[in-house]
Amino acid sequence: MRAPGFLALALVAGCWRIDLEQMEAERLPFEPLAELGETWWVESFDLGLSCPDGEPAQFYMIYPDSQDQREQEFTEPMPLAIIFHSGAFDYIYDPDPTAPLEGPGLHAADPGGTRLFTPWAQRHAFTTFGMYPNLDDVEIHDGTLTTALAERGFAMMLPLNCWGDMWHNRSGAVENDYGADLFYRDGRTAAEFAYYHATSDFPPSNPIELPIEIHTDQIFLVGLGEGGRAASELLTIQRDTDGNGGLDFPIKAAGLIMDSPVSDLTVYAPGGSEAFQRYHNGLLRLFPEGGRGKGAFQNIPRRNLPQRVGLLWSTEDSRIPAGSNDAAIALVEDESLIAEGWVFEDNRAAHILINDDLDLARAVADFMAQGPSGIPEAFQP
Repeated sequence: MRAPGFLALALVAGCWRIDLEQMEAERLPFEPLAELGETWWVESFDLGLSCPDGEPAQFYMIYPDSQDQREQEFTEPMPLAIIFHSGAFDYIYDPDPTAPLEGPGLHAADPGGTRLFTPWAQRHAFTTFGMYPNLDDVEIHDGTLTTALAERGFAMMLPLNCWGDMWHNRSGAVENDYGADLFYRDGRTAAEFAYYHATSDFPPSNPIELPIEIHTDQIFLVGLGEGGRAASELLTIQRDTDGNGGLDFPIKAAGLIMDSPVSDLTVYAPGGSEAFQRYHNGLLRLFPEGGRGKGAFQNIPRRNLPQRVGLLWSTEDSRIPAGSNDAAIALVEDESLIAEGWVFEDNRAAHILINDDLDLARAVADFMAQGPSGIPEAFQP
């Protein structure tokens, strides 16, 4: 496995930067688990945000050399999977105003350390790609998902979440409890910016040129663990996009995959186990005014539900509380609302199923590309 190198720029913490100077992004060869027949690249780009530690947040593109429109004369639009990584939840119990990211916290004692620093997010991205060692014995990433998607001709985008906010917060709009955290969180902003990079000239004042042309009607959202909430959060956003006073959906998806989500956060109630209490206390930081149901999959407005949705989970996943996905599963299985729904139930003692099982990952990629007819019999409901 190869540890990646990264761009480093001095930035001001907490600010949005949508007028960046153009810069050359760093790229390296993608290392899939199976032969792809040509070179694919992993390339980093500036997302337009700063992580809490002041470093630039990034997103990564995985794409084939033959479709690099900066170098090839003829290219074709590619379907895109936007992957929202897992693990994006953390907080410091009693932050020091002089060093609010330091000290005891939800994950401070983990091998990977606090999840509010840029290096953690970068490492976790490459762990997801299968190009950096695992530091978790329950959540295993071997890179099977990115391999399967590449085999099926999907380009990929993965934005970093270094805010530990379950992809929920957007400073200035859906804010965390700044008084408790002493920094602003912007995970949902990162998810939104990634989508806008994929579908428009973004940022408007100085757009970043992507290496490939994207088929904007073939954008799939893939959420791993906490990343499932990123996808559902995006699909719940409504805005007056044309100035006529009506609310529209600026973000749409051809399909949605959720692997090991916790869709109903109300299961983390006070008075439960010590672990649940810690989660509950952390959620108070992200949802200071309540409303944990906002952004949940089952609360996506019905007219913006993708018509191809897969939900995969394990009954033996110790990180999924009982009952937390009941409403989401019922919705996916409701053919009157979702034409092509697929629920896959496993019994492995594992969190995240499709990134260490190549056969299952290929089934997911085939479902994304073909619908239910692409699911092998072994993985049929």
